Parts: sequence; structure tokens; C-alpha cells
Amino acid sequence: MKTRLRRALAMIALIAFVVTMLPLSAFAEARTSFIRSRIDSRPARPDSGIEIVPHKTENPKRSAIWDGSIAAGFAGGSGTEDDPYLISNGSELAYLAQQVNSGNRYENVHFKLTNDIYLNDTTDWELWGTTGSSSAGKVDTCDEEIEPTKQDKGDKMDAPIAIPVRPAPKTELESDALSDALNAAGQSNTFVSTGSYPWRVDSTTYDGRTAAQSGNHNVSSSTSSFSTTVTLSAGDIVSFEYCVSSESNYDKFKFSVNDSVVLTKSGLVSWNSYSYQATADGEYTFLWSYTKDGSVNGNSDACWVDNVYIGAPLAVTGIEVLEQLDIPVNGTGTVAYSVLPENAYNKNVSFESADAGIAAVNANGVVTGVSAGETTITVTTEDGGFTGACTINVYNQAVTGVTIEPSEAELTVGSSTKLTATVLPENATNKNVIYSVDDESILSVDQDGNVTGLSLGTATVTVTTEDGGFTASAEITVCYAPANTWTAIGTESNSFYGCFDGNGYAVRGIYINTQESFQGLFGFGKCSVIANLGVAESYIYGDTYVGGVVGYNGAGYNGVEYSGGTVTNCYNTGSVTGKKDVGGAVSFNRGTVTNCYNTGSVAGESWVGGVVGENRGTVTDCYNTGNVKGKDDVGGVVGRNGSSITDCYNTGNVTSNRYVGGVAGYSESDHHVTGCYNAGSITGEKWVGGVAGYSGSNSHVTE
Repeated sequence: MKTRLRRALAMIALIAFVVTMLPLSAFAEARTSFIRSRIDSRPARPDSGIEIVPHKTENPKRSAIWDGSIAAGFAGGSGTEDDPYLISNGSELAYLAQQVNSGNRYENVHFKLTNDIYLNDTTDWELWGTTGSSSAGKVDTCDEEIEPTKQDKGDKMDAPIAIPVRPAPKTELESDALSDALNAAGQSNTFVSTGSYPWRVDSTTYDGRTAAQSGNHNVSSSTSSFSTTVTLSAGDIVSFEYCVSSESNYDKFKFSVNDSVVLTKSGLVSWNSYSYQATADGEYTFLWSYTKDGSVNGNSDACWVDNVYIGAPLAVTGIEVLEQLDIPVNGTGTVAYSVLPENAYNKNVSFESADAGIAAVNANGVVTGVSAGETTITVTTEDGGFTGACTINVYNQAVTGVTIEPSEAELTVGSSTKLTATVLPENATNKNVIYSVDDESILSVDQDGNVTGLSLGTATVTVTTEDGGFTASAEITVCYAPANTWTAIGTESNSFYGCFDGNGYAVRGIYINTQESFQGLFGFGKCSVIANLGVAESYIYGDTYVGGVVGYNGAGYNGVEYSGGTVTNCYNTGSVTGKKDVGGAVSFNRGTVTNCYNTGSVAGESWVGGVVGENRGTVTDCYNTGNVKGKDDVGGVVGRNGSSITDCYNTGNVTSNRYVGGVAGYSESDHHVTGCYNAGSITGEKWVGGVAGYSGSNSHVTE
């Protein structure tokens, strides 16, 4: 017994010595080799009937290049586990896609490849378009610079206007001071503000006026008010000006007459006026209040009242109008005016242009420059017919520059894209531009900015303004377009339910370039089994649920039980690009993904993973060595994890704005990442981690 113990201790000491002598890179390689050995030895799903076989990577048998036709059947077999349907070329594989997409689920039916299948000539597959079909209108997400994210402030927040945030009052305001601040010129009304949060005088509002301001700033579930009681005759009025800067729809300014609310405002309201006319002789109590709810404080969290007039309506005695307004052609400006006296009851006015061919004016006094020249806008009061005139000078706005979007683009031979030129400033008079290209043998451009690829190469399109000769350029690369476009096997409505054995072979030359979702060699599988299969020398671009091998690995009923699909011993070495739910091997997993790897480039916007984009099942013994890039929830193995990831690793470069990790970008609460490690480069702005960028509550991450 002692001898065995001594031998065990000696072995432990030897292992510890060897590990300490190994450099970190050697240790990582040793660990990688260990995990890979486990990956190669894992069995397939017990009930799949598919034996795991090594990938045939050295001089495998290969088919002729697919001619785009669809076969009338398979090469042989009856579809049973012992006698699977045999697929030997692209036409037979296309027949499978046609049958599944037409509604034949092939439930528990078996298929097997007999050789590598070439869907296109892959001699120059790296030259295939890397940004998707320009004619499809997609946005390139592969090579754009990632900008830092901005904090989302919630849907109840508004941008404050230029009114200072004021502290709560320290002492109760004397009624005389409040009355002086509120009364219009010549008025001597008495206003009372009592309680815990009285109104106070504020002489620092954005336009410098002295007004009364509510006193319950930053106090939840509170009310600040002031009031006055007067005797009026029928036809008398109370008029005032007010301004509000509060949380929209929650904290409210109210004006009440004899306990009835007649005016309610919230959010952002610049200085405005309101008048109430008495309908009968009698005593009236007027109450102004600012009432807050129990939660968020929005904007400046206050309201203001000024120029309160109470009495008989005042007739208009005149009008003052801005003397001159200069605006460019196509530009706008507003004729400023003041009806006198300031508290006149009827301040309605009308506007008229002496020459609408030079400047047009609307009912709000907004003037639009039509052509260069000078004219007059006349403002007339409704009460009394007083007039004032504003001279309008309309001038030509010179161009100061031009931009072009996109500034870089790729398209295939024969396809087109549109460039958009923006002339600066926005109100420039002459926005005419001229498009030209420096190499007309590579691409053509018309005067609407439409560019068409003619031959392989790169050319520069230049846009030049007619006014000033300002220029901007776009670099356009024309890529090779393969002969055949692949239609994924299985759709959301017609899924694949069978068992597909790649037999260690690969499907090569897959070309998908579409704005549709559920893309890959297989688009949509339910409780299916896909094993021993490679996707190589391929370019796959789609919208959502885009994977190299399988777009959507879903769950379903296979006639025996409800179960998730299985993807095992599969790999991708090509390019996979989409918007959301993008994975090198599988975009979305609700079943099992095991013994799979990716070495190709994977790019998208959110929920992007080297092996799996979004995981709602199990991901085991998988690895990634390719480059993975996105904006949110990006991981070397899994982008968004909502279940379990076990014994996986990453050595590729992973880049994202936020939620970026070597294994998982974002692991949700109560879900785990176990026995995983990262040896790749991780780059991000926020929530960046070596194994997981972000882990929710009770989400365990262990190496």
C-alpha cells in the first residue's frame, strides 16, 4: 500500500514539474489536443443510427462541378438506416432540397454522401463577393469600424430644453414677492402659495425674464401650487404665459377654474400663452399647480408662470414686426412679431407675401426662400387691423462640400448598387452633381449614382458638385460571381426531419447571397440528425438564422418523441455572414451541437458565434479558430447562450462593441459555461471577457 502511495505521489510531482516547465502556449496546445481527442472520440446521438467517422480531408473522392440541374432521384438506396439514400453530386443534393422545400419531411429517412460535392468551381472562391449582393440592398457588416455604444436612457426620458434645474426652495415665499413676479404690467392681483413646496421667484429662465417657478423639484408624489380668488363679470378674462419641462405624461402642470381642470401640460413646452373667459358674473378661484408622480424625474422637473392678467379683455393697440430677414433659396426663417399690449386678448395675426415667387409664407409666419431677390411680408392683426412689414432678402446658398455613401462597396460582375451623394450644406441652392469613374472597363456609373460591375477589379467613382467643384470618392471592388446559387434544404414551413450522414465528406462551393432568413447548406431542421459533414470553400450570406451547416437546428416530433435536432462531427471553413443569429456551423440551436468546429470567417450584427449564434440546447466539445465579428452578443464559440456550453474553446480573434467573450458573448441567467477556455484575441468596448463577456445571475462560468 505504501509503495503504491509513493508511486502516485511521485507521478503527481512529475506532472507538476512538466506543467511548470511548459510555456503557456505549449500548455494551451496540449489542452487543445486533449479536447480535440475527446471531440474525435464522442459518439453520435444514440438513436441516430449514424456512426461517427473521420473527416476525409486528403484527396477525397469528388463529384463533377454541379451544372445547376435537379436530378429526378437519388443515386441509390431505399432511405432506411441500413440502406440510406445515396447522394453523389450537386443535382441529387438539389433534388433533396427541392423535395424538402415542397413539403416532404423525410421523417427518420436516412441519407449518405458518397464523395465530396462541388456546387461551384472553387478555384477562385476567395474572390467571391464578400459583402453580399448590392442589388439586394444589403449593408456590409464585415469591415466597418465599430463605434462605442451609447447608453439607452429609456423611453420615458426627454431632452431638456434650455431652462436651468433649480433646487427645492429653502424658505416659504412671501405672497407679495410672488405676486410681483406673476402680475402683468399694471396688474395688482394677490396670489397665495402655501404648503410644503410653495412657488418662488426665478429670474434665471432661459430668456432672462422674471417668473414664478414651481417649488417641488425632485420631490416624488408631491404638488406645488398657487392660487387667487377674484370677482369677475361675464366676458372678463384671465390670461397668462407658461413654460413646462417635466417627465412626459407623468409630471403635469395644471390650471384649474373653480376646482375644474381646464389646461394640462407635460414634457417640453416652451413659453406659450393661455386665456380663459368668464361665462357669468361671480367669484372665481384660479389654481396653478405642478403635480409629480412617484418615480422618475424628467428634464428640468419644473414649470413656470408669468404675465398673469385678470380683468376685461384688452384691445390691440398696435404691432411690432422684425424689420429684415435674410434666408437662402430653399431655406426657411420665421417673421418675429409682438402684438401690443403684451396682454392683449386677441393676438391672432395673418401673413402675406408681396411676391410668393421670391418668398412664400405660411399661417405661422414661417418663410421659405423660393428664388433670389427681395420682397416684403406683411403681418396684420385680427383685432384692429394693425400692420407691420418685414423685408425678406432671399440669396443663393453656396455649396461647401459633398459626401458619398457608401465610400467602399463590393459587387459581383453584372450586379449593381447605388451611391448617394449629399451636397452640403443641406439648404445649398445648387445641388447638382456629376458622377465619373476612373476605369470604365471595371464598372459603369450613371448620373443617378447607379454603379454596375463589368469585370474583376477595383475602380474609383468620383462625385463632383456643379457649384464649387467639390468632390468625394467611393472605392468599388468588382468580385467574381459563381455560376450556381444554392437553395437551402428546409424552410421554416417545410423543415427537414431526416438523418443526413456526410460520411466524412464535404459540400464545397456553396454560394448563397440573399436577404432571406434561414440560410446554410440546411436552412431549417427539426429533430433531424446531421453528422460527419463539412462545408468548405463557400460563401453564405443571409438575413437572420444564417449558419454554415445548418441555419436553424430546431426541435419537433419525429413520430416517436419530441426532441431537438442533432448536429455532430460537422465543420465549416467558408465565409458566413448575416445580421442576427449567425454561426459558423449552426445559427440557432434548440437541440444538440457536439464535436463541431469552425475555421472560417463569421460576421453579423448581434448574436454571432464562431460555432453557434444562439444556443437554447447543448453545445459540447466544439471549438473555433476563425475570425468572429459583430456588434452585440459575440462569442468565439457561442454568441448568445440560453442553456449550456461544455468543454469548448476558442483560439480565433473575436471583435464586438459589447457583450464579447472568447467562448460566449452573453450567457443568460441560470445557464452555464463549463470546462471551457479561450486562447484567442478578444476586442470590445463594454462587457468583455476571456471566456464569457457577460454572465447573468446564477450563470456559472468555469474553466
